[in-house]
Amino acid sequence: MKIEAILLHSERFAELADFYRRALELPEPTPLGDSHVGWPSTTPYLGFDNDPYSAISIWFKVDDVDAAIEKLVALGATPLTPPSSDESPGEVIARVRDPAGNIVGLLADA
Repeated sequence: MKIEAILLHSERFAELADFYRRALELPEPTPLGDSHVGWPSTTPYLGFDNDPYSAISIWFKVDDVDAAIEKLVALGATPLTPPSSDESPGEVIARVRDPAGNIVGLLADA
């Protein structure tokens, strides 16, 4: 079993996709119908739509958790948990909420 796609749901899905486009420095997403955009060339696929049935957390491995938090907050994220190695020895972990309220986890080697 492998991850094939990650979909983040929001009524304002285009704005949420733009947040991640700027945060991850991706090209413009591809529209798929009127209620979905995504990046078919990424592995796994990363897409955004307005399906009201679920929300997820998404985790990114970064080189510098503090710098990642600063960048995401500047783009509209809200800090949730400060960087800490208490949860996972050997790693620094922090969380923010993206503009739609989804939890974005950040982790780096300690």
